[in-house]
Amino acid sequence: MISTLSTEELSSLCDGSHGDPFSLLGFHKIGIDDSEKLVLRVFRPDAESVSAKIGKSKPVALSRVD
Repeated sequence: MISTLSTEELSSLCDGSHGDPFSLLGFHKIGIDDSEKLVLRVFRPDAESVSAKIGKSKPVALSRVD
């Protein structure tokens, strides 16, 4: 998936200089192709992989952006 965050937002999040990282992390509604989608962003720089389990669903692997 292509990131909906700007290069500046990603850089400031990764280097620890973003003033409000939780405004970027967690669940957010975004507009893609004339529809609204739900995106989950996490910051786990040392993780080899990250997955999310919501409710009773099977875990879903999250895509790495940076």
